[in-house]
Amino acid sequence: MTAGVGAAWEAALVRACQAGQVAAQVLHRCYDLGDLLAVAAAGQAEVAVVAAGTRWLDRDALARLTAAGLPVVGVASAGDEDSERRLRQLGLLHIASDEDPPDILVDRARAALAAEPDPDDEPPVPDEAPAPPDGDTRRVLAAVWGPKGGPGRTTVAVNLAFEAAAIGGEVLLVDADTYGGAVAHANMYEHHRSCPTWRRDPPARPPSSGVSGG
Repeated sequence: MTAGVGAAWEAALVRACQAGQVAAQVLHRCYDLGDLLAVAAAGQAEVAVVAAGTRWLDRDALARLTAAGLPVVGVASAGDEDSERRLRQLGLLHIASDEDPPDILVDRARAALAAEPDPDDEPPVPDEAPAPPDGDTRRVLAAVWGPKGGPGRTTVAVNLAFEAAAIGGEVLLVDADTYGGAVAHANMYEHHRSCPTWRRDPPARPPSSGVSGG
């Protein structure tokens, strides 16, 4: 799979795979890191070719991809030494250039897939499960789902979180839509803050609190 939609190298790789010019298939074209992590966790790909400029690509994200058994090839801009250095500092061993043709990118992916994992890089296995915290640890998970077309998923989810926070306790509202999330906008947060947490004293009712669909 790839994470670099919009990049010339990614489009060329997809076209080459579709035309049968290289012996590989692009099963998923991920639009962001969340999409990439979800596909990796589902075990739907063998290797990921990821643009160096992918937002929030860090050691933690790469560790999660590694834990999912997904090798990663980083693609840095040609001549951009800082970008390549950053990828290597993150621990990536297989790095390509955005000027590499599709066959070279496929070769890099195969090399990453064939590489033996370093035992020193594997996370240690805990001796025993950590003890649960004191007190009542029960939590309630509510999922709000609906079909496409603006049926009001965001409106219901935001108001449900607001009312739960007003009752007391802590509420974590997560926007799981990696393509067109709207919870952050509904709460007037910056776009990247898609997981607002409301505690016992919630803020003023969000602007999406009406009954109209959103």
